[in-house]
Amino acid sequence: MFVDPDGPDDIPGTEDDNLHLSAGSPCVNAGDNDAPSLPEQDFEGQPRIQECRVDMGIDESPHFFDCNDNGLSDACDIATGTSEDDNGNGIPDECEPDAWYVDDDASNDPGPGDPTVSDPLEDGSLEHPFDAIQEAIDVAFHGQDVAVFDGTYTGMGNKNLDLDLKAITVRSQNGCPEACIIDCDGDGRAFLFHREMSDSVVEGFTITGGYAQRGSAIYCVSGSPTITSCMITGNTVYGVWLSGGGAGVYCYNSSPTIANCRIAENSALNSVGGGIRCSDNGSPTIINCAITQNIAEHGGGIFCYGSGPTITNYTITGNTATDYGGGINCYQYETSPTITNCTFTGNSAGIGGAVYCHYYSYTTITNCILWADAPDELCVSSSSSPVITYCDVQGGWPGVGNIDAAPCFVDPADDFHLLLASPCLDAGSNAAVPPDLTIDLDGKPRIIDGNSDGQAVVDMGAYERRTVEEPDQLHLAGPIPNQVPVGDTRARSTRWCRQTS
Repeated sequence: MFVDPDGPDDIPGTEDDNLHLSAGSPCVNAGDNDAPSLPEQDFEGQPRIQECRVDMGIDESPHFFDCNDNGLSDACDIATGTSEDDNGNGIPDECEPDAWYVDDDASNDPGPGDPTVSDPLEDGSLEHPFDAIQEAIDVAFHGQDVAVFDGTYTGMGNKNLDLDLKAITVRSQNGCPEACIIDCDGDGRAFLFHREMSDSVVEGFTITGGYAQRGSAIYCVSGSPTITSCMITGNTVYGVWLSGGGAGVYCYNSSPTIANCRIAENSALNSVGGGIRCSDNGSPTIINCAITQNIAEHGGGIFCYGSGPTITNYTITGNTATDYGGGINCYQYETSPTITNCTFTGNSAGIGGAVYCHYYSYTTITNCILWADAPDELCVSSSSSPVITYCDVQGGWPGVGNIDAAPCFVDPADDFHLLLASPCLDAGSNAAVPPDLTIDLDGKPRIIDGNSDGQAVVDMGAYERRTVEEPDQLHLAGPIPNQVPVGDTRARSTRWCRQTS
């Protein structure tokens, strides 16, 4: 970066060219002080080393950038270790912006919606944002945000996104997932995580159109990122049986936190885990989520294989498994999910409408409602040992605190809050509620005295009833019905099975 490489005559290589280095030149303070035969002066007789390092070329520039106003050039701050330069762009980290911006419909973008046609001045600023998400990820460094403006992001640079182990937050700018969409357009996935930790965050997107063998929206490999406030919908896996799965999220030897998400209408029709697959030693935390209308061969909502997820405060409704486990399939060998304060309803499978426990799985289910799933609520193999307590299980189930009574949902078709007459009010176990769990799926206080008997006891299911003074959201005339989804004519007799092999 010369001051004026063409000179006043606009012809390069003539005598009027100004080949002095500009302040922003990468050649300033970039040479080797120990170079053999290093001259003491530059071509104009100026001292050769004016800062911490010699400049490249014939000119020793007296000009330099000093973004932190400490009297030393940025290059010297970085060279001497006074400042860090995590992303290697020559700017001290303390001078970098707090966020890098992405907007593929910005006023200066000549090709809105096309990440291959960009603002020639794009630099990730508010005035000249990047038009592809990966561009911002690539320049961000630990602790920074990538803020994505509303729009639909597709094509190159907007799928198969890789945070490259960076502790950054990739988020929608206004926090509304319905308005900020990553559409993989039937080719690839949105995010691949590999060894990132909880301070690598994805927040506030709709992720759709993914198509991959596994993890068509998000694939975590030996990592523990945070995925929050996202809608993961309309993604498909093509892998078969155990070679693929997790159309929404695939967690392989990973322990991500998946919070406040809606995972819906994803398909692993010839595979496992329509919504989520947890596999091979991972311990994901899944909290405050709705998992609905997903489909798979096994585990329409969630498929667990050799993993121990903690699943809390969520609804799992309307999911389908063509074989085992409409809601959750706990499959084989040391699979040990802990499921607390969740609501299962309207799920269906060949066996185990709500939950299927396969060989040598060790499932703990507490404070949950399992009601109106088909053909049964629970199916357990003879070698599995689930512990099910303080649950409302249609058809009954042995265990402390378990009941078999219609839960009295506000609307059994789509509103699973509890009416005042519900037997699930104040019927759970406070001891089973994790100490840091203080809210229900609505974000309201989790343990209150819902029936005003002077004792604050947690309700069963994902929602906590407020108080007896709170009016029912649906007026019921006459007796409380034996609630099942609309159009469901199945018998109300035995709702579970126990396999003998």
